[in-house]
Amino acid sequence: MKRAWHPEELVEHWTILPGEWPLIEHKHGATRLGFAVLFKFFQYAGAFPRAPQDVSLTVVDHVAQQVGVPADTWPSENDAVTSGKVVFERFLNQQFRCSLASHLSYDIHKRLDHSRGRITSPRQH
Repeated sequence: MKRAWHPEELVEHWTILPGEWPLIEHKHGATRLGFAVLFKFFQYAGAFPRAPQDVSLTVVDHVAQQVGVPADTWPSENDAVTSGKVVFERFLNQQFRCSLASHLSYDIHKRLDHSRGRITSPRQH
């Protein structure tokens, strides 16, 4: 994933849309930021990041401002065990991936590649 983002790109790809807030609004603190970042990352990349460092800090800052959570709750490269790292690992579990995929209208039973956390193609209508 790219590291440098222009403000217009952040707005286009990383802004939480009104219909997405019901998924985020009941979460708090690091959980809210972690969920929102991973949700938007999945929408953008079609996969989940393998590590917190795969997400640009510019992106994390942009999302953090929207959800009202300090960006420093996202784990940094030097963090050993932090609440952000725990959130990150928890959100990468299968239940979270399936929940997100379902929201994004993917047929996860046929298209979820469990070894990579990737969705191979959207549901055909």
